[in-house]
Amino acid sequence: MRIIKTILSISLICSISILFLSCAKQGPMRSVKSQKKTTIKNSTNLTGSSAYEQLQVLHNSREYEKYLQESSGFITAYPNSGYLDRVYNQRGLLLLGMKRYQEASEELKKASDFGPSSSVYVSSNYYYALSEYKNNNPDSSINAIKEIEENKTQDNDLYVKSQILKSNIQMEKGDRKAALKSLADLYRETNDLELKSKIKLNSLSIIDKMDLSELKSVEGEYTDTGLADAIIFKLGEKYFESDSAGAARERFNDLLSTFPESEYRSQAENYLARLEGLDKADPFTIGVVLPLTGKNSAYGLKTLSGIQLGVGVFGPQRTKSIIKLSVMDSQSDPGVAKMAVDKLLNEDKVSAIIGPLGGDETEVVSKQCTLAGVPNITLSNKDNIEGLGKYVFRMSMTNKSQISRLVDYAMNDIGIKRFGILYPNDNYGQELSKYFWEEVLRRGGEIRAVEYYEPGKSDFRDEVMKLFDIYYVGARLPEYKEIEKAIEEEEAQLIAEGKKPSKRKKEVSLPPIIDFEGLFIPDDARVGSQIAPYLPYYDVKDVTLLGTNTWNSQRLVARGGEHIDGAIFVDGFYSNPSFKEGNSFYHEFKTAFNSSPGILEAQGYDAGRLIAKAIDELTDGGKKKEQVNRESVRKELLSIGSFTGATGKISFDKNGEVQKELFVLGVDKGKIILKE
Repeated sequence: MRIIKTILSISLICSISILFLSCAKQGPMRSVKSQKKTTIKNSTNLTGSSAYEQLQVLHNSREYEKYLQESSGFITAYPNSGYLDRVYNQRGLLLLGMKRYQEASEELKKASDFGPSSSVYVSSNYYYALSEYKNNNPDSSINAIKEIEENKTQDNDLYVKSQILKSNIQMEKGDRKAALKSLADLYRETNDLELKSKIKLNSLSIIDKMDLSELKSVEGEYTDTGLADAIIFKLGEKYFESDSAGAARERFNDLLSTFPESEYRSQAENYLARLEGLDKADPFTIGVVLPLTGKNSAYGLKTLSGIQLGVGVFGPQRTKSIIKLSVMDSQSDPGVAKMAVDKLLNEDKVSAIIGPLGGDETEVVSKQCTLAGVPNITLSNKDNIEGLGKYVFRMSMTNKSQISRLVDYAMNDIGIKRFGILYPNDNYGQELSKYFWEEVLRRGGEIRAVEYYEPGKSDFRDEVMKLFDIYYVGARLPEYKEIEKAIEEEEAQLIAEGKKPSKRKKEVSLPPIIDFEGLFIPDDARVGSQIAPYLPYYDVKDVTLLGTNTWNSQRLVARGGEHIDGAIFVDGFYSNPSFKEGNSFYHEFKTAFNSSPGILEAQGYDAGRLIAKAIDELTDGGKKKEQVNRESVRKELLSIGSFTGATGKISFDKNGEVQKELFVLGVDKGKIILKE
């Protein structure tokens, strides 16, 4: 559904900013006074007319504080002046522009008390209504607007603004029907096509916020305002969401026949197709879209094995329902993934889809599933997935969630406050280093040093030397010279004592400047283990290495040896879980596939288990097939709450994001251990 954003075409804020134009044509109010000083001379000797003219000179010179001071004297000196209503009006407008709303209300009320015969009557009432709105006195605002409605011919522009303000107040009070009526009445009254367009946008925003009962109460109305089709469409959508398929069909068909040119036509047709699909879906068939051939096939096959174990294709039968899998190969190609989903929906009639893994494929699949109303558990860590929270649920951890957990542990559990970053100059490295930097700053920490390297590099001497200020000798030349002199003196002393200095001249080495306690390296286990030995080589001590889930590999400890001890990283799965479900998964997977599972297998397992559990609950173990469709599966997924799987306790937030506590892992004496 197209989301209609509220566009307050005649903005209240804009009203404040231009309100001075009715009194002065020389630009906006400035806080700096004009260089030319103007005062009312000897005002007691002037007529009311002359004094008023001098007040206008002050006003037009933008000496507003002076104006407020002198106009107060004018009111005292000329209590019966014919200009008094205009003076009160000007004072109120100035105070409103200064955001002194209470004072503005008092002055504008005095101006409006002069009655309809005053030339500023409508102006005073509108801006009084506006200032009372700012003062949180909506009833006073509405009463002032009623006065404008009875005298709208005096100033049509302010009348239009007052109706917009009235609608806003009614919305804030929760009376959406009245707010819509106010705008609809205004729509009928004006012949200004541009204004009509803006009013319609505001009206559509109100309709978008109406509930089912409110929409039913206005159904059939506003046929002369271009809103009737929007009301019918929104009503059909509400019926669809409340599982009233018959009523939804009736509204969407009514829209197509009554308003064949409606902008909602394609959306109504899509809903009708989804309603047809609800009836045809096989509740016990789950679709799977993964890369099973090509460059990412290893990842796809790992994930598939986890899904198969989760739904009972292999291993023990975990549900009373017999779940079938319809598996499609995406080949890591978005176009192929799209065709795969089309087949799953139209031929295999699946009730839900698991996958894919890649970001580009996910973008395509999530759109298709959202349009078709099919629950989709995606295993991608891509941010900003379309449809997330409605039909798309994310089972995988994201890069942001990893960084949040890692920084939280580093700062709050082991007390690191200052960090360095050494990252690969590729998309992954740039993205994670950016998230890390932002998260550290958000939590009050500091980033003290940042260096990057080109992907595929194996020699990191220069980058490490730069991190610890030992690369650019010129920047520490006095210190370098001092060390060089000390070496020469040491050699001279040896010669003086009759000893031979070493044939190999002692190298001048600057000591590292260790300005941080934690070094974040967003790269794989191979690179992490290669960088680790450089720190002791350059005499860097007490710096904790920090990584991502790519470090959760035996290659890290095998290659890094003692140098990687103390490293910290996070992952969504731990190979030796202590909780019952995780331990069962680990041993069942090893029995079924004769290999140890990792995060991909674990996430696939949890996705399969979750959908199978939803179907089992809905069908009472396969006994009530007629009560299950794609929409009911979606709602069951949302209502499951907390679910404990191979990766721990899992739930989804209102945005469809998985909520689970990632594992903090570390290296201790050559072993990967659970830290928290």
